[in-house]
Amino acid sequence: AIMVGHSLGTPVCRQVAFSYPAKVAALMDIDGVYCLYPAVDEQSSDDERERAEQYERAVNDFAACFCGDSVSANIAGFAQSLAGPHTPGWIKRYAIEHMPEADERVACSTMTNLIERKWWTGAWIDVPTTVICTQNSGLEPDNEAQMQKLYSNLDYVELTDCGHFIHMEQPELVNKKLAELLWYARSRKVSRVDVNGVNLLYEVAGYGKPVLLFHGNGGSHESVETTAGQLVRAGYKVYAIDSRGQGANKPLKAYHYKDMAEDMYQFCRRLEISHPAVYGWSDGGIVSLLLEIMHPGTVK
Repeated sequence: AIMVGHSLGTPVCRQVAFSYPAKVAALMDIDGVYCLYPAVDEQSSDDERERAEQYERAVNDFAACFCGDSVSANIAGFAQSLAGPHTPGWIKRYAIEHMPEADERVACSTMTNLIERKWWTGAWIDVPTTVICTQNSGLEPDNEAQMQKLYSNLDYVELTDCGHFIHMEQPELVNKKLAELLWYARSRKVSRVDVNGVNLLYEVAGYGKPVLLFHGNGGSHESVETTAGQLVRAGYKVYAIDSRGQGANKPLKAYHYKDMAEDMYQFCRRLEISHPAVYGWSDGGIVSLLLEIMHPGTVK
């Protein structure tokens, strides 16, 4: 399934992806809620520890607003803050009229459980993900970098003055991005192929001119997921391959660059890939060069 979550729906979608990874093909986050607790350890400075404590206090204070006798009034005020400078009046009325109707027990338990650290481990999600957010919701200046730490394959859109209900305020943008995500997820396949005496796992996605991605030593196709996503969205057909003995492939006792280069040559022949562009990172760069040296004219 392609899962789309708005606001509180985003952590729900994320948890489904963590709990049932085989069930989720892609994620779309529309101004989702995150508790990005700063990491601290024995090496952290006093300032870093203080910032982490301040963040935790702020998160706890926020959740406490949804508990107690004044919860309806607090939710009404919170709903007011979600509107941007150009949010239509009908959206404001929708939020102000309906959000305060939440039962106090539901509001309190939901927000209290939301901020529990067990949901916010910092683990990343390895499916194509589109994040559409707005500065009106109080984003940190490094929000895009924070999202890149959570999603290995990210398409990020940050709006300036849109309100929290982005899908209602800018449906054309959301629908366009959703269509792109559906197209990407439907084209994405993980397969295996026998070449040069080994069985290699690879991922293919997109349509258009072919591009091969070779990862670095000890990595896998997941190491180049961000690059793959950018290329697919730019209109290329991308093949990201786990090198022999690495990633999801069976380990070997010996590794030779010429064998890896020959693997990639036979990979192109088996899949009838003609004159691809090749991107090699670290050891993958060596493989890229050897591929063309050993078989001139293979790559474009």
